[in-house]
Amino acid sequence: MTISIEEPGNYRTRDGRRVTVHAINPKPVTFRVQGAIWKMFRGKVRPRGYTIWTTEGRHDVLRPKACDIVGPWVETTADE
Repeated sequence: MTISIEEPGNYRTRDGRRVTVHAINPKPVTFRVQGAIWKMFRGKVRPRGYTIWTTEGRHDVLRPKACDIVGPWVETTADE
């Protein structure tokens, strides 16, 4: 599956975590996508830190990583 990240929003990583993309850098650089991976903090899961990706969702150009973006985030409810 190939993804192209062109706008801010919520996405899913290879290992199933949620990512919030805050901005896409307009400059022609390799790692243009800027955002945060959701982690547990003070009892709640929320976006934490600062991470960068390529517009294809790669966190590392050389090899696949667990935090690569692979698709859009789909909100699920507890009833499902």
